[in-house]
This record gives sequence, C-alpha cells and structure tokens, in this order.
Amino acid sequence: MVDSATACSPSCLAPEECVSGTCVCPDDACCPACVGSEVCVSGACMTMTGCGGAAQPCCDPFGCQTGLVCEGARCTACGEGGQPCCAGDTCTSAGLVCHPVDGCVSCGGFDQPCCSGVVCGSGLACDTGVCRDCGGRDEDCCSDGTCSAPTLVCGGSSSLCEHCGADTEPCCLGDLCDADTVCAAGLCEECGDIGDPCCAGDVCASGVCESGSCEPCGDIGEPCCGGTCVTGACMSGTCEPTCGVLGLPCCSGGTCFDTWTQCTGAGSCSECGGDGDRCCFGTSPLCRPGMSLSCDMGRCVD
Repeated sequence: MVDSATACSPSCLAPEECVSGTCVCPDDACCPACVGSEVCVSGACMTMTGCGGAAQPCCDPFGCQTGLVCEGARCTACGEGGQPCCAGDTCTSAGLVCHPVDGCVSCGGFDQPCCSGVVCGSGLACDTGVCRDCGGRDEDCCSDGTCSAPTLVCGGSSSLCEHCGADTEPCCLGDLCDADTVCAAGLCEECGDIGDPCCAGDVCASGVCESGSCEPCGDIGEPCCGGTCVTGACMSGTCEPTCGVLGLPCCSGGTCFDTWTQCTGAGSCSECGGDGDRCCFGTSPLCRPGMSLSCDMGRCVD
C-alpha cells in the first residue's frame, strides 16, 4: 500500500514536483511559474516571440508558456483529460492525475490510479498506486481508517480490516467485545469466571468482581457474594465465622476448626494441647509437639 507520508500536502504548485513529501523546483525550471507570454528559459522567465505560444514551436530546447507543454516540438495544451501532463507532472482539473505514459487520466475510481495525495473515492483505498475495494474483511482499510462493518476494525495488527470482538481478537470500535469477553489492552479476553477479568459492568458469572478481577466469594475470609455467605456471616463485606473458631460457640456436632482448639463443656471453642491446657482429645498427638508435653489427668504437662 502506498505510504501517504510521502505525499505532499498541500499539493505542489506547477512546476514544482513532490519528492519524499517535499515540494522541489526541478533544475532549470521557474518557480513560481511564468505568467502571460513569458517562457521559462534555463530557470528564468523571458518574453519570447515566434515560439512558446499555443501551436508555436517550442522555444529552445523545450520552453512553452505556462499552461502549455512541448509535445512533438510544438507547444500544446496540457493538463486536461487525455492531454499531456503539464510541467511538474501536473494536471489542471480535479479527478485527474499524471500518468507517465497516458498523460492526464481519471483517478480515484475503482481500478484507476490514486489521485494526488494517494486519495481514492468513497469505499476505496490506495493500494500500490491503484484504487481498490476497501473496508471488507482482509481488505485494505479505507482512506479514513474505517471498515465496512461494526465487527471489523482497522489495523489490529496490520493496515487491513480484521474481524474483532471475539476472544483473542482486537477490540471493536468503542472498546467493544462479544458477550463473555472484555476489552483489555486492545484485545478481547474471556471474562466472568474465577481468575478472569470482570465483564462489562463489573459482572462475574462466578464469584465477585474485586479490583477488576473475578474472585471467589462466600467462604470464610472471602468477600461476601452479594451480601451473603455460604459459610459464616457477611460482616463489612467479608465472610466471617460465627462458630468453630477460638472464642466462638462450637459448630454443629461440637466441631472446632482452628488448630489446637476443641469444644468445651460450655459449648465454646477453647485452646487445647498447650502447657497446662486441656489435652486435645480426638487428635494425635494429644499435646502440642516440640514442648515435651504429655497428657496427664486430662491436662498437658511437662
């Protein structure tokens, strides 16, 4: 595809030529162009008689008045469709471009040369100097950087229109992605499951949205699931135990979950296994290791 960065904007004025994005006056040309009956001779505008006018011989070697060009040793009109190109490879009417062989030809339409500034008509893009279809899937992006469908995006990884919105594809315009995916750093990613980014609106299919990520919820120490907990009770947004830990009532069946605790006759979870504590019956060992303790008369002693 032609690089528009090499075009001159605004367009050069004849006889200037666009070279690598800069308007340059050719050697022995007159810039600005001569006016009236003047003819450019070796870089200077001079009034000539008997040559240089329409249908007159060209002034030595190829000089003609502005708006004419030396063709077959005579000065002839230039710049219109079907006519030779004027000085500086220019044409006078919009919609024409200078072709190196055919002179001024129509440009900007399908399969026609690109107009100056690598410009093509609506729905077309300049591809290697020729206007081609654009905007469809795997086609060149159109000149305004758009594609023909909302499920296509320009330049996800190239200058072509690529499909967008699905998992691992570029995000569509407006950072939009398909359902169950979310736009992250320009790409659509799966969302909503544990460990995934949250879906649009901070929605998760599993768990709860925390800092942009779907995290487990509902168990002790986890965020509450919409204000509720599977175990424990929701306190300040976190599931806290209501039984089975040190200092709280025993859970059903006299169960305590904290290490080295057991349910006492009073129905609460108390420490066990330490020096002077009750022995931890139902566990092995009955007393905490590394303290040289043994269970004697229901107490751990050294």
